[in-house]
Amino acid sequence: MINIEFWINPFNPYSYLAKRTLDLALKKCEIDNATILWKWTPEAIEQEISQNWSFVSSLAKKMNQSDVYIQLLLEEFSSQSKQLGFRFDFENIKPPPTFSDPLLTAKLLKLSEHQENGSEFLEFLMETYFSKGEIITLEKMSDAGFDIEVASNNKWLNLALEEDKALTVELNINEAPFMILNEEIGLLGIQPINHLVDVLSMAQSSSKK
Repeated sequence: MINIEFWINPFNPYSYLAKRTLDLALKKCEIDNATILWKWTPEAIEQEISQNWSFVSSLAKKMNQSDVYIQLLLEEFSSQSKQLGFRFDFENIKPPPTFSDPLLTAKLLKLSEHQENGSEFLEFLMETYFSKGEIITLEKMSDAGFDIEVASNNKWLNLALEEDKALTVELNINEAPFMILNEEIGLLGIQPINHLVDVLSMAQSSSKK
């Protein structure tokens, strides 16, 4: 059994890529019993987005690599993702949107942790934004079966989010994506698939001892 804490902002394209990379690595390792706890990491929305914004250039800047390197990396990832039945169309990814109430979606994801459907909610958010190109609304969340009223009225969720915020400071987690495997191995950013496969295999072997 592998336990993974995944600190993520599902509206950040880097988190989306890291999440899909984890999906791919878990399948390559034939791991189907991993326990994943999705932890919300609020981030400042990018202030400067030009009309020529592209995912490739944005990712290259974040990873301190050339556009050519990122282009090749993403083309390889897209090819691998198609083999697993999901689409990653990085050329059409839009800039991160401005959300009217990002705290509410944080509460929903936090609530999902305790209902053990965090993965389902995360997939809904990512598919709506990245695949369908739609803005997340409270109506869409409600239509998808998520209890918005409960999430917005439960006071304990505010405290839970504050605890998460304090934990990011304690663990020195400054940005998403960030993964912690079996409370021992920390992985920041987007990991190459082959490296992630090696780390997951090592964590799986250690958990069997």
